[in-house]
Amino acid sequence: MVTDKKQAMLYQQALLQHHKNPVGFNEAISFSHQARGSNAACGDEITLQLAYADDTIKAVAFSGDSCAICRASASILCQQLPGATAKQADEQMMDILAGLDGQQVFPQEAEALMAVSQYPVRKQCALLPWTALKEIIPQLLARTNTESNTESHAEENSENPQEKN
Repeated sequence: MVTDKKQAMLYQQALLQHHKNPVGFNEAISFSHQARGSNAACGDEITLQLAYADDTIKAVAFSGDSCAICRASASILCQQLPGATAKQADEQMMDILAGLDGQQVFPQEAEALMAVSQYPVRKQCALLPWTALKEIIPQLLARTNTESNTESHAEENSENPQEKN
């Protein structure tokens, strides 16, 4: 059985790996959505970029100056979101936010963030990329709904063509 101390060390090592080799950091992507975030307490500043097409997140990248925890959290975000729908991304974001607030267990892919969940000041660092994503999600959901409605109307029109006068 893994002790709490050993588990905490594993989480810290995972965060350190994400910090040293961050997924999506300074990657050039053809993005459709962007949000900026800052944390005055730590000085973190990041820009989150997301490529979204066909109701799917195609790529995620981030840039900026941030501490190790913020960078690791952004790396986890960039690792998890490609391939997700807007709804899935929203659910993942809500799970992470609730996990950092201690309201639920972290999703397995983001368990490394448990290492900071007990430190309020550091928690803000881990939250920053996810709060930037929180600005983008409504745009994705609206775009998904708009595209779905357009497709529905197109299908209805092709099934029931009407003559125009």
